[in-house]
Amino acid sequence: MLLRRVTAQCPQSLVEFYQDVRDQPASEPVGRLMLNLLQALEEETSSQFVWAATVGTDLLLLQKDDRRAPALAVVQAKTRWYFIEAPLPKDQEPWPEAWVKGHTDSVSQAVGMLEKAVSWHLRD
Repeated sequence: MLLRRVTAQCPQSLVEFYQDVRDQPASEPVGRLMLNLLQALEEETSSQFVWAATVGTDLLLLQKDDRRAPALAVVQAKTRWYFIEAPLPKDQEPWPEAWVKGHTDSVSQAVGMLEKAVSWHLRD
């Protein structure tokens, strides 16, 4: 998956942002986890292009180059865990605007969760 930070948050890349987060003693685990996730997403074989923004230390995957655009997924990293939330596809919502939540301590499982969330809303 190819992530590009929204224009409004450039010129700092996502990697540079999370390197800064990692370099702060209080947020080192968050920065480390997110850098591992970014690397794994980059190495993943899908060529799907997705916009991304940061809010605090959270990573938002977006439908377009606008940090206010509907999120495809939201990732939070804490201690050793990835917490991922994503809106369900309209045809699977038990009620309007329903979201699914999950967590994992595996970067490869986090990548799979994000691939699934993005695939619900974007097509290659």
